[in-house]
Amino acid sequence: MSYKYDLTKGITKIKNKSFVILGSMGLVLGVAGYSITTLGMVTADRVSTPVNVTSYTQVPFTATELTGWTQDRTAPSGGFSSVSFGNRTNVLQMNIDTSKQNPVHFYQTEGIQHSLPSGTTSIQADLFVNGSWLTDSSIPVRSGLWGVGYDQNGNVSAYPIIEFTTRGANNFIGWRIWDDNNGGWTNLKDVNYRTNNWNTLNISYNQTTTLFNLYVNGKMVGSSTAPGSVELGAIIFDNYNYGSLGSNYSVDWSNFGYGNLSTINNVAQCKDLGWKNLGNPVEFKNQGQCVKTLVGSDYEKQNHSHNDN
Repeated sequence: MSYKYDLTKGITKIKNKSFVILGSMGLVLGVAGYSITTLGMVTADRVSTPVNVTSYTQVPFTATELTGWTQDRTAPSGGFSSVSFGNRTNVLQMNIDTSKQNPVHFYQTEGIQHSLPSGTTSIQADLFVNGSWLTDSSIPVRSGLWGVGYDQNGNVSAYPIIEFTTRGANNFIGWRIWDDNNGGWTNLKDVNYRTNNWNTLNISYNQTTTLFNLYVNGKMVGSSTAPGSVELGAIIFDNYNYGSLGSNYSVDWSNFGYGNLSTINNVAQCKDLGWKNLGNPVEFKNQGQCVKTLVGSDYEKQNHSHNDN
């Protein structure tokens, strides 16, 4: 299953409308039962208990797409653009120019933002952790993925944040999360980061616990309170300009996606690259992982026959 929505055509115009998912959900019924090959591949489709996953829309950071983004607090002092970086194309690169630091502390946080379709409950993106951030003490870094929680009236209700920093409390280097209702920043001392590589960050609203759950590279690393929140209304990419206390640096993001909970009950929805738009809540890595999640939830419950041919 896949669906698309063009962010450049005015997401704010549909803020109070239903978000329609286009695709083939539920149209492929398959057969009752399943067969398993020697490689463990499921060849038939239907399982008896539906599984809740997140349906993602992918948004490549093309030059055209980035024209729809607006500044948050202060626009990136060194500009931002679509580049090729880290063996990927359509990468968002944001540049920090310390000579242009805003004199007001609040506005020394620089970034860009975009509203999201009504009903969005999950956002994710990949951040490239540059090795120079760790080896050059003259380059203090703060770069984060921010969600903006909205209440049922469309008002801002929370700011769940995952950030990578080399200037955390007590000289902390690594990931930290923000929760202004529970005391601000929490350093994630036991959560690893991939140096000179892409790291996947995810913020998902849990409608049962009414918390924002935060993930790093597929692992849940914490939660943030969400007073009155019912969805994620916007996404922000923010960095910090240290001015004369630091040096210029660049931040690279890719693989941005947003989505909401969806119920699937057919393995067919994992096939034909459908797995790329599904996750639980982080995107599946391949078709096999998607199939395993769907069938695994029901594997022991079903009495259908199988073969190993």
